[in-house]
Amino acid sequence: MNQFIKNGSYTYLKTWFDDFVISFEKQYPQFLSKFNLKRVHSQNVADEITTIAQAIGLESEDTALARIIGLLHDIGRFPQFAGHTTFDDWISVDHGALGVNILHDYNLLALLDFADQKVVEAAILHHNKVRLADLGGKRRRLYAQLIRDADKLDIFRLAIDTYNASRVAEISCLPRGEDISIKVLADLTHKENVRYEHIKNQIDWIFLRIGWLFDINFNPTLKLIMDRGYYKMLRAMLPKTNNIMKALNIVDSYLERDLP
Repeated sequence: MNQFIKNGSYTYLKTWFDDFVISFEKQYPQFLSKFNLKRVHSQNVADEITTIAQAIGLESEDTALARIIGLLHDIGRFPQFAGHTTFDDWISVDHGALGVNILHDYNLLALLDFADQKVVEAAILHHNKVRLADLGGKRRRLYAQLIRDADKLDIFRLAIDTYNASRVAEISCLPRGEDISIKVLADLTHKENVRYEHIKNQIDWIFLRIGWLFDINFNPTLKLIMDRGYYKMLRAMLPKTNNIMKALNIVDSYLERDLP
């Protein structure tokens, strides 16, 4: 970790980030609400990853690097929406990979040691993948796990707001549905992330988020999710069919095992 990390790199990158977002807001004023959604999310994730890093005992310099990753993890979202009017990676571009390209285009990581540059790149590249690949080193994996946890933690907040307000296309364009889809139930039975291609209705969309509980890497993250009531609120949105209760029982058993 070089000296710049200790002496204000986050402040420098936060200024760059704000200017970057403003450039899109000026060019595409019709998308202000979308850009603001991701601006707030990025700032929240920077805070959440700091909280998790401290909770697992990282040193201040390592926590500072995590905070940078939190701030920059979604920079690909802004050109993604500007170019494709969607945040759906399946029908547009991989926003993690696009984010790494932006890091290179703006030479943002020149402030960091080479090893830390690779840590940041790996974390941003893999933060949005269904499963975390072998990243070829414990340190890279640690930071990728941190950003995946912090990202999910804030998206749980967004999921509650989204469902309650029915204001985002990913939820409003889906039929309400009466039960969990069989393939989504199978994903949960195997304690795996729900695959996007298996989602057929709003019930499945809720289980997509619930299924993330199987992919939380650090116990402090899981405890924050539970203490804030996110899981309880998501459960309350669901009807009580036999298959839904079966899915929830699988999740409950997992949580009873993993929570202290």
